[in-house]
Amino acid sequence: MLNYRDRTSRSFRNTFVLGLLALIAAGCGGGGGGAPPQSAPSGLSYVSPVVLTVGVQAPTISPTVTGSVATYSIAPALPDGLSLSASTGKITGTPVVQSAAASYVVTAQNAAGSTTFMLSLTVLIPAPSSLSYPSPETYPIGTAITPISPTVTGLVTKYAVAPTLPAGISLDAVTGQITGTPSTATTMTTYVITASNSSGSTTFSITILVPPTGRFVYVTNAADGTVSAFSMDTTSGALTLVSGSPFLAESGNFSIAVDPKGNFAYQSVTANSSIYASAFNPATGALTPLSVNTYFTGLSPVSISIDPSGQYVYTANSGSNNLSAFTIGANGALTEISGSPFSAGSQPQFITVDPNGGFVYVANSGDNTVSVFALNTATGALAPVAGSPFATGNSPRSIAVDPVGHFLYVVNFLSSNISAFAIDASTGVLSPLPGSPFASAGGSSISIEKTGRYLYLADGFTVDGYTLANGMPTPMAGNPFTAGFRAVALAIDATGTFVYALDNLMSSITALQIDPATGACTTVAGSPFALIAGSTKGTGASGIIVTR
Repeated sequence: MLNYRDRTSRSFRNTFVLGLLALIAAGCGGGGGGAPPQSAPSGLSYVSPVVLTVGVQAPTISPTVTGSVATYSIAPALPDGLSLSASTGKITGTPVVQSAAASYVVTAQNAAGSTTFMLSLTVLIPAPSSLSYPSPETYPIGTAITPISPTVTGLVTKYAVAPTLPAGISLDAVTGQITGTPSTATTMTTYVITASNSSGSTTFSITILVPPTGRFVYVTNAADGTVSAFSMDTTSGALTLVSGSPFLAESGNFSIAVDPKGNFAYQSVTANSSIYASAFNPATGALTPLSVNTYFTGLSPVSISIDPSGQYVYTANSGSNNLSAFTIGANGALTEISGSPFSAGSQPQFITVDPNGGFVYVANSGDNTVSVFALNTATGALAPVAGSPFATGNSPRSIAVDPVGHFLYVVNFLSSNISAFAIDASTGVLSPLPGSPFASAGGSSISIEKTGRYLYLADGFTVDGYTLANGMPTPMAGNPFTAGFRAVALAIDATGTFVYALDNLMSSITALQIDPATGACTTVAGSPFALIAGSTKGTGASGIIVTR
């Protein structure tokens, strides 16, 4: 039998054991006390796919995830220039190399586990930009061109051109260089060159002319009703009378134009208000009257011009204050365009078509304006542009448009100055340049060489030169340049190397060579060249052109 003390001791031991067991149970999570266990992160995601560009800072690419993350990692390594933050999982940086589309596994983890996301990322090279070539270009038939190469920003993987370049000339699809030897004459044509890579492309429009075989200079002798024709030495600039020159035409033939395809020549004849048509031999320069060679115009057509495509011919009719317009047929025959004649200003003295063939400009000496017309390239019809006509100086006589059609210049005979305008390429609207008009020595003929850097003016005695910068004319060092006794008209060859000044007092031509660095002119050996062999008699010489 247990006594009292034994029973008490036993009860104490039982109580102690039960308490100890309770404490152990509590330490093992029993009884609902203490912190919950940590869970692995889940639901990791990024915006995907991601497309970035070399050299362009990437936008911050941030993850979304459920749960706490201790560290982030990625495999394989991101392209150079990009990095993943191990603490935030954000992707930042500026890629420096191209990388094809690839998958990258991003892992977010903590002590309890991890979650992953497969991110698709591509790094592209930038699209090329700022493509350019020298333009416009003139290439003689049978002569290898000096190769021209593009300037461009960015990597180019392919070059292409449309339409096809003239026969004998080609574009290297890898380098973009233009090379070759032209074999067929073409009119002034615009070709669109595209430089591209996997990210995009850029374009440039280059203008190329391949003139007919041989270059020739023609002068209309209005008093004689003839045309003096010269072959031109393209190296020295010297002139030689063409066999059979002067060629018979009509009395009062005031100006002449040769179609850019090199097939026909047309003269404006003031005496009987007509156009006189001839076949043009591009090899010899000879002119032969067409079987039907007279086409009547408005009164007193003093100026004639052909559009760059060789489809249309226009005259400025001083006596009837309008313009006559004709289509040129395959055989050289002319057909008057519907709506012709088109009203102009008072006493239109000069007409020209801009180099791009979109607009026609007319100098009106009677009301001191320039009329501007939009040319419908499908029909040849003319429509005045908004704001036309535009004011000039007193008695505008001649117009020159720079080779790319950005600026227009008018020589004003009585006010002895030059009106200069910026041309809106889309509308043809003219805006006077600051400081216009610019002082000159008067003059009746003006022209610009092919680079658009130099302008030349026949002032009635000599030739004056001007440098052009952003359209602004500045008198050239060395002015004036001697050009016979009475330089009344001038023309510049297609290469921009020679100026030919017509002296209608001595019935001759003075040839001047242009210094490409300064624009200054020096007289070509053999000048002056007589319009009639062995004669200086007056021929009433009025107009001069150089074939292209």
